[in-house]
Amino acid sequence: MSTTRLWRQPQTLRHKIEETQGLTLLEVMFAMALVTVALFTLSGLAIVGIKGASTANKLTTATTLAQEKLEDIIRTGYRPHLATRHTETESYGSIPDFPLYKRVSQTTPHTPLSGMHTTTVMVSWEQDTHSVTLTTAFTE
Repeated sequence: MSTTRLWRQPQTLRHKIEETQGLTLLEVMFAMALVTVALFTLSGLAIVGIKGASTANKLTTATTLAQEKLEDIIRTGYRPHLATRHTETESYGSIPDFPLYKRVSQTTPHTPLSGMHTTTVMVSWEQDTHSVTLTTAFTE
């Protein structure tokens, strides 16, 4: 009695690869289109990331400039001969090493209480389209 196989043995992956003749032109074009879309998407994300990093850098610089000015004002103290509000403006190009920034500081005496003074420093960049403002109160 002979045994006959009614089913075929499954092909191995190696055997399937050896049988393949190659890719059709349509498959190649589809793969290229897919890669192109992926690259355009990634380049768009890279541009957004670069712009975000630039904005963060400018914001950090402006905040540092404002903080430095506040510390200078607090360190030198309030000048008693300034009985009224005192405003100092450092125009674009006048802050050493930071020509793209403008800084305005304003000290108001006896605010919020007698013997206390409020100082506000605003740093602007890109022709006043962006700014950072820091405020503090200190005693004489």
